Amino acid sequence: MTGAGIPGVTPGRADLLRQAPRASSVGRLWPLYADSSGNPRRREGPDAYYTLGCLTGRPGALARLADMVYALKLGLVPERDPNTWEVHSVRITHGHKYYPLRPRTRARRLAVFRAFVRLICESDVALFGVAIGNREIYGEFGLDANIMDRAWTFLLERFELFLRYQGADSTGRVVSDKAGGADMQHIHALVSSSVRLRNPISGVRTSRIAGIEFVDSFDSLMVQVADVIAYVISRHINGDEGFGEMARLLLAKMWVSGDGRQRGWKTDGIGAGAAV
Repeated sequence: MTGAGIPGVTPGRADLLRQAPRASSVGRLWPLYADSSGNPRRREGPDAYYTLGCLTGRPGALARLADMVYALKLGLVPERDPNTWEVHSVRITHGHKYYPLRPRTRARRLAVFRAFVRLICESDVALFGVAIGNREIYGEFGLDANIMDRAWTFLLERFELFLRYQGADSTGRVVSDKAGGADMQHIHALVSSSVRLRNPISGVRTSRIAGIEFVDSFDSLMVQVADVIAYVISRHINGDEGFGEMARLLLAKMWVSGDGRQRGWKTDGIGAGAAV
């Protein structure tokens, strides 16, 4: 889907995999692109949050968003082929010696994020997200609490409910940015067990989700978009007022079922006085 509608642009390898039909697929397959922000092992301090940001949509909607993101990248760094660099929120914010997009002031950095958020919110995709307050969860359940388990379980639950609302033939597959090897193994095992059994936190069996695959975000514009979603909401939760309006727009874009009973956004361990 990366740049699919722009002549001469080669789609990213990971997004091409999402377009390829699977012999075993029945009905519509919804890819859920996911990325995270924050450290699930941090127990104290202002950054003791863990956030997941995700999006899904019909192939045409995802392709149009990819085209718009490609064009925005070209506008931001016209001297570089957009396929040779990735949107990376931490590098935009803090800079990197070899990163091509280096806004010199905070105002310019926020303007870059606003441009990406505007494209996301104007697109015809559905957003999902989870935010965990680490300190509260560790305080309630002890040091053995696993923040990633809770976050990914809630995400799978939200995505499963979405798929059920799309019809009997709808299935899903999670496409996530690569993490550390041990974390990827842990998340993969969590997804697999959640498909086979009811998960121990919410009791929702994710029978519609076919599994998870990990890709390099460099190869997927949609995973890069997920990075922006997770990062903007995370900064807002951490009290950065510069991201407040952007985060509110993204939260308003989160999936809501037609009957209003189910939502794509979930928080856990975040008190009433928090930003979200």
